Amino acid sequence: YELHPNQISDWKKQFMDAAPTLFEATRTIAPASVEPDITLLYEQIGRLQMELTFFKKKLAQ
Repeated sequence: YELHPNQISDWKKQFMDAAPTLFEATRTIAPASVEPDITLLYEQIGRLQMELTFFKKKLAQ
């Protein structure tokens, strides 16, 4: 897979350091950010709607 041996060694070291806690039942995963930026999502929706109407107009021509 064309991985450098050092990368695999780093991954193995990270795994071995965290191995005792990986499969514990009480282990909790801290979510990075559960709620995305709403304003950014609305901007993307608006942009996509504008593109859609533009292409519909071009298709009609």
